[in-house]
Amino acid sequence: MAGAVLVIGVGVAAAACDADDDGDADEGVTRHEALSALLLHDREGGEEAQFAGYLRYRPDEGCLVLTDEGDENANVVIWPRDSQPLGDDPPTGVEVPGFGEVALDRWVVGNGGFAQPEDVGDDLPESAADCRTGHGEILFIDGVAEARDEP
Repeated sequence: MAGAVLVIGVGVAAAACDADDDGDADEGVTRHEALSALLLHDREGGEEAQFAGYLRYRPDEGCLVLTDEGDENANVVIWPRDSQPLGDDPPTGVEVPGFGEVALDRWVVGNGGFAQPEDVGDDLPESAADCRTGHGEILFIDGVAEARDEP
């Protein structure tokens, strides 16, 4: 599927922005202390949107993104709180709780939720929103099911 990051499931795009009890989007987005490109969240999960795409590092912007097959659309990736960077700056991947290692340039499949930068609030670093390309959004990863070489 060229031209878009594969999204399957219920509650995708703007409707999948995870809101708390008072209707505000999630807060608690932070940068990992050892690697600023690794953004982390405090969400408890529960999103039904499925995602798939290539994990890429954009050194000029200093961010991790998930792209479609043609690298035309990029979602900024925000990982579960206990995720750890693999490698130094530049990173070689991410260690994801409950899954294991996800190396750069691997096709990643999992579940999470999508939001627009304005729905995330002030916790989202401005540089992260700038990493999106095409129809990219902010992707909160709740879990990874697989990471492989190709779609």
